[in-house]
Amino acid sequence: METTATRSPALSRIWSLVLLGLLLVSLGLGVLAARRPFAWVDGGVSGGALIGFSVPVFWLGQLLILLFAVTLGWLPAQGMVSLRAAPGGWERVLDVGAHLVLPAGALTLRILAMTTRLTRASLLEVLGREFIRTAQAKGAGARRVLFRHALPNALLPVVTFVGYQLGFILAGSALVETVFGWPGLGRLLYDSVFTRDYPVLLGIFLTVSLSVIVANLLTDLLYGHLDPRIRHAR
Repeated sequence: METTATRSPALSRIWSLVLLGLLLVSLGLGVLAARRPFAWVDGGVSGGALIGFSVPVFWLGQLLILLFAVTLGWLPAQGMVSLRAAPGGWERVLDVGAHLVLPAGALTLRILAMTTRLTRASLLEVLGREFIRTAQAKGAGARRVLFRHALPNALLPVVTFVGYQLGFILAGSALVETVFGWPGLGRLLYDSVFTRDYPVLLGIFLTVSLSVIVANLLTDLLYGHLDPRIRHAR
């Protein structure tokens, strides 16, 4: 049975940690596709990203349950912890992690796909600019040109997109949390709407609003770190 403590907003912060972890994967895939444009690697990454962005989240969650929980039996289907085992210590951490794999995969696949495509498109645009050709003419290696000159300039739209997705991660995960029975902030919002629990709704809206404001502030600060022209502009 769920308690008020298990439905705390702290559980939904796990989605943000998962997003930050998978962000590195999406950046790597985008860089890999941009280094060899229109090659088979680029086609595979772009095609996979297109499919991942097009699949509805709730339908993907049901497919993951049927495959990994029902057919293969590798992962639990619903809930946050195993009610029968009730482990403690590191066993509980591993148990929560096992329950988190499927909902995190269903929730972050769309964001991962969009971030990959955005990284590829932005990096291809930056690689065609004059300062990249100047760095190459000065004898800079391909790796240095890519990671020192091109990638920091290509990350600005990616940072904007990721900061914008924080509000969706906190409150827009109601479908995923309902499908997987995860006691998070999105499911609490879903239940509060139907029960007309207005104080809880106001608290959720306030939490999400503050989170979006903090995310936008961090995004602006990161702009100045990635592009010194923004930091030194008057």
